[in-house]
Amino acid sequence: EYLRSESLSTVLETRGALPPEQVARIGSQITSALSAAHQAGIVHRDIKPGNVMLNRQGEIKVMDFGIARAVSDAQATMTQTAQVIGTAQYLSPEQARGERVDSRSDLYSVGCLLYELLTGHRPFHADSLEMLVEKILHQQAAPPSSLRATLPQEIDRVVLRAMAKKPEFRYATWAEFALALSDVAKLALPPA
Repeated sequence: EYLRSESLSTVLETRGALPPEQVARIGSQITSALSAAHQAGIVHRDIKPGNVMLNRQGEIKVMDFGIARAVSDAQATMTQTAQVIGTAQYLSPEQARGERVDSRSDLYSVGCLLYELLTGHRPFHADSLEMLVEKILHQQAAPPSSLRATLPQEIDRVVLRAMAKKPEFRYATWAEFALALSDVAKLALPPA
């Protein structure tokens, strides 16, 4: 399929941080796409701005399932050389530890992606991969509203819950996450 669209990484480079209602709509579409993948038993494992395309109508497509694996795959976290795979800045803590991944790992990565779309910054920065992994494992990200004061604080709760260090503290389902994003989109819209 030929897509007349641009990646979210290009959107970030050209436009910077996006309005929270647009981020919530994008997030809802990503949750829908990943929910379908997970229902088919597939975990993407590399959700990042470069792997999500946005067309002129505001519709997204999740791309590059190149390192995706079946949930039942016992080696779903590692390559043949036992290296953790995925893009470091968006890795869930369980991916960073080389543990088994499931849909909640992708949910964490979506939280990181939304954080970047809202603030124009990745949640964690470091001078080396080792330092970055330490932050992913042990440090809480600053609330998005601390980087962009005009954001509603409700968005902090939604994004930071998606980025909880322990999978059991993240949203239990994609539908629950989508509902929270929908509520944020309503709050972010200016009153009529």
